[in-house]
Amino acid sequence: MASASPARVRRRLVVGLFVLALLGAVVWLTLTVGNPFPPRTITMATGPPGSSFRAFGDRYREVLRRKGIEVRVIPTKGGVENLTRLRDPRSGVSVAFVESGLTSRETSPDLVSLGAVSVEPLWWFFRGGTSPRSLVGKRVSIEPEGSVTRVLARRLLALNAVDESSLQLLGLPPEQAADALRRGTAIRLARILSMRRPSISTTSKRQP
Repeated sequence: MASASPARVRRRLVVGLFVLALLGAVVWLTLTVGNPFPPRTITMATGPPGSSFRAFGDRYREVLRRKGIEVRVIPTKGGVENLTRLRDPRSGVSVAFVESGLTSRETSPDLVSLGAVSVEPLWWFFRGGTSPRSLVGKRVSIEPEGSVTRVLARRLLALNAVDESSLQLLGLPPEQAADALRRGTAIRLARILSMRRPSISTTSKRQP
């Protein structure tokens, strides 16, 4: 049987060297940068039950599941805790919902925003008077530590010259806070919610 021509041998040698170089590059990227291929499983920090962030997380999990990507949804207390988890490389969280203005490029240079998903104003629900003075001595729920609602509510109280020591500040989760307002055990309630969330009409519904 005739031996391969020199030209064919050279082509085979070039192809072999190219394959080896490509495999070497993949190994190098894996060892130095990490897996070069898109992940098939991601961990997402969302929010407490009843919050918009939790609802968004459940929707993303369903949509990405149809694309073959598994999303592990982690309930949290809100944007502040989500930001802490994103900054901690040991938390395992790679994606999270964080309110605009909570951080900046200077304070979080390693984080990248994928875009805005909704407009969510800070809502105040109340019984009785609406002036800052009417808050004195009242029970006001501004959600637990770790929620950006608590951060913004305290800023608004300070801007209106309301001393926190004159209030009974509660740290109830969103659903418990809404129930407390309806039952009358909380007089004021601060929440950040999408305008299209059903709980807006439920919470603001007048009670007998």
